[in-house]
Parts: sequence; C-alpha cells; structure tokens
Amino acid sequence: MGRRLYIVALLLVCFSYPITTVTMLALGADVSAFNVAMKIAIAGMFLFSLLFAFSIKSRRNFVAVPLILFFLVYSARVLYDVLVLGILLPLQSQTYVFGYLFGLTVLPIIVCYLAIEKTDLRLIHKGTFLLLGIANVALLLHVFLGGDVTLNTAFSGRMQVDGELEGTALLNPITIGLTGAMLAVFAAGRVAVLKKMSAGSQIAHLSLIGLGMANMLLGASRGPALAFVLAFLALIYAASRWRDRVKLQLRSWLYFIAILVVVIAVVQVQDVDIQLVDRFRMMIDERMTGGTEERDFIYALAWSDFLANPWFGSSYIVTRGSYMPHNVFLESLMATGLFGSALMFAAVVYLSWGTWQLVRGVAGPEGVSIGLVTICLLVLSLSSGSIPGNPEFWTYLTCAGILGYKFKRTADRPVRAPAKTAVGNAPFRERHIDDRIVHRHT
Repeated sequence: MGRRLYIVALLLVCFSYPITTVTMLALGADVSAFNVAMKIAIAGMFLFSLLFAFSIKSRRNFVAVPLILFFLVYSARVLYDVLVLGILLPLQSQTYVFGYLFGLTVLPIIVCYLAIEKTDLRLIHKGTFLLLGIANVALLLHVFLGGDVTLNTAFSGRMQVDGELEGTALLNPITIGLTGAMLAVFAAGRVAVLKKMSAGSQIAHLSLIGLGMANMLLGASRGPALAFVLAFLALIYAASRWRDRVKLQLRSWLYFIAILVVVIAVVQVQDVDIQLVDRFRMMIDERMTGGTEERDFIYALAWSDFLANPWFGSSYIVTRGSYMPHNVFLESLMATGLFGSALMFAAVVYLSWGTWQLVRGVAGPEGVSIGLVTICLLVLSLSSGSIPGNPEFWTYLTCAGILGYKFKRTADRPVRAPAKTAVGNAPFRERHIDDRIVHRHT
C-alpha cells in the first residue's frame, strides 16, 4: 500500500486542481491557502512512497533516466538564476518556484521511475477516469450555476475564474479546455476499443464525451482543441495500422460520424457564436496576411536568448521581459542550451514511444485511453506548456512511457512451455499471436 500511494499523488497532481478550486469557491473558502496545503500533502505522499519504492526488486527501465538527468541540469540553472541572480517572475516567490520544481516535478518523476509496476495500470486508468469526470462536472456546474451564463451565450467567450489580484486567474481557459479535451478523448478511447459495453454504458460514455467537448468550448483555447484532434487521429491511425491489437468497434464509427455531423452543423449555424471557432478563423486569416501574435514575439526573444549562449543556455525565463516561452522545447534551449536539451529531447522521444505503445494496444483497452490523455498533455506542452509549471505533463508522461515499455517488453518476449510434459518429450508446434510465440503441445 505504501508504494501505491504514489498513484493517489499522481492522480491528484494531474487532475485535482479544477475540483478543489471549484469546491473551495462554492464553500467560500480561501482557495489559494487550500491549494497550497494540497500541494504540500501531494509532495508528502510522493516522499512517503519513495521510502517503499527502493525495496522493489523488479527490473527498472532506462527510459526515464534521460529525463531525470535533464532535470538535474535544469535544476542547476534555476537554482543559480533564483538564488544568485535573483531572477523571479512577477507574483512568484522562491518557495513557489522550488516547490513546483522539486516537490511537484522532480520528486514525482523519480518516484514514478522507481515505483511503477505493470499491475498499477488498472488503478491509474480508473483514477484518471474518475477524477476527469468529477473535474468536468464541477467546471460545468460552476459556469451555469453562477448565473451569468446561458445556453445562448455560453460559448461566445472564454471561461475563466479570476484571482484576487488583477491579471491573475485561479482557473485559466487553457486549464478548463484541457480538462475537457482529456475527458473527451479518454471516453472516446473506451467507446472505440472496448468490445463489450451495455446500452447504458454507451450512453454514459457519449454523455462524457459531450461534457468534455462542452468544457473545451467554454475554455475556447486553441491548444486543447488541437490536442484533442491529434489524440483522436492517433487513435484512428493506431486502429487502422494494428487491428490485431486496437480494433475500432462498429458502434464507434457510427457515434463518431454522428458527433462530427453535429459539430459541423453547429459551426455552420450563423446564430450561434462560438469563440473557439472564431479564434481559429482569426488565426488563419492573420497568418494568411502575414500577421503575428504576442506569442511569436515571445518565441523570438527566447530564441535570441538561446543564440546568446547556445551550449548551456541563458536563463530559465526570457531575459528581456517576464515571460515563459510557452513551448517546453524552446524553453529548454533557452535555459539549458544544447547540452541540456539533448537530454530532454532523448527523454521525450523515449517516453513518447512508450506512450505510443499504449495507444497501439500493448496494454489493452485501458492503456489506450491513458496513452490518449498523455498525447493531449504532450501537444499542449508545445503551445502553452512550461517546464517548472506543468508537473502533470512530466509525471503522467513518465508513467505512460514506462508502462508502455514494460508491456511492450512482455508482449515481445517468447512464452515457452517446459521441455518435458506428462506425456514425455513430444514435438512442439508454434503459432504467432500478438507478436508472441506461444508453444502448444501436439
């Protein structure tokens, strides 16, 4: 039980924030104080699990080692910048920066690397599904019970829960949209590949897909929408490429086509103002005419910082302004140069390959949905992510990547029967199933 406490901590660090924030707001409690206490408790859970993780005798995979090495390099950069140079983003303290980096990112990655076992996949699957469902219901209730939003105006703006200080947000549109995208793609993965589903279960899953898409529209953020689309396309490709492992059930085709028709019909209705669609249209129009966004300006500054010191990086934030680059790869180049970024690139490639094995079905239907959620987090890290500010991405990617490698290794391992049987040394014949050699006595 002590080792598996990391699963509770993992799920909480990845999916609890919308739930606790909305709950505290409903109770009129101090949201910030509660969330700080929650993060301290999560870090404590990981630390407690670490005590048991060292006793595990099973073989550990190399896949997470480059990520751990990268964070050693990145941590040295942050420690130097904060403690020696005094560099901090506005409204942040040293405790905030170090707490997120070490307590909610580095420590969880190490614990997941040491503690995770194949048998944990089912618990991670169930916990992810449960917390994503609760988080999306909480967000939707908060929006419509607030009294300021109606069905006609719900999707015409960007839903956000403002903080006490001007310019801050307890829940920003990206978090709301991502929470919806992850639930929608998780439920879609189950509908697509589960062989047996009762009529009631199918209705419930379709409702959850609709709930997730509703929150994605409420957030009106392009990154989560793109993440949802790419994760869904990954599912379709895996099912068409490896049908022996991931087979799309007939019902899923009917449902997905029906959902697509509904989405197109809603977009085409002129009386309905959907902010997410408008933002995509504006982005395309601006790009076609040579326009730029504020993010392009930040990218240029971050790239300039990388060029100023290409081997070891310049700073963990953009030096000419208080910005994060909104892209973890560009941020890595800016902060750690080619030296650290080589480790990060290797880590993301390794862990993404392990995640892809889950989408391919090496761990069964439950692994597919976990892989799809990880793809959402990965895609968003390229448009809105931050290395020290997105512990959910690093911890979930680490778990998904390691699980993918563990199940893939088992699937590729020949399963051999004993040389002798009760009837003597009779010859064997072989047949290939799911990339494994299964020997049967004749």
